[in-house]
Amino acid sequence: MGTKKKRIKIAVTEETNQKFQWIVREDQKKSKKRIYPCDSFERIIDNEYVVRKAFRDK
Repeated sequence: MGTKKKRIKIAVTEETNQKFQWIVREDQKKSKKRIYPCDSFERIIDNEYVVRKAFRDK
């Protein structure tokens, strides 16, 4: 049974992948519940979105 969620494919460098894995491990250390990589990815995207919206040229 497949999922109805859209799955994106992203090509990143090995260095970027290692940095992301480090972020995921740090998030897992800080949390008392299970943290999945998608949770860390969503947090990073949400933070970047807020920053760009706040500082964009009007």
